[in-house]
Amino acid sequence: MMVNKKIRYFIFVIFNMLYQDGNNDKTEPYGHCLMTILLLEFFTILVGMDLLNLFVGFSISKILISSCGGTHGFGVALLALVVPPNYYFFIKKKHFDHYYNEFRDAEMNTKENRKIGYICLILYVPICVGLMILLSL
Repeated sequence: MMVNKKIRYFIFVIFNMLYQDGNNDKTEPYGHCLMTILLLEFFTILVGMDLLNLFVGFSISKILISSCGGTHGFGVALLALVVPPNYYFFIKKKHFDHYYNEFRDAEMNTKENRKIGYICLILYVPICVGLMILLSL
């Protein structure tokens, strides 16, 4: 399965922000990067469910929350579905390292493109929250 080059670069930007080209001895970048990706996926799933609610005519999220025993149960079930594949793909199969090696010296890896990646990372969650609010009205 080939992931889009721009998405791979965005993951590289997130990873390198924490890895700092191997100069960061204070934190372990793999776990923190995986948690960042999981947070972005979580908001994407929530927005996707709200968009799907518009087309099916009933609230899928309410049905899932009630069937999982509340919001905590839904969160645990969602994490149980999302964390193992991401852990396997990014950490066990070493795709963070593959992306780092692919983009470390690439022509695409410019200061301007990294700044665009940081801006996208900062704006992603507020945009998702805004979309969820707009879709729930």
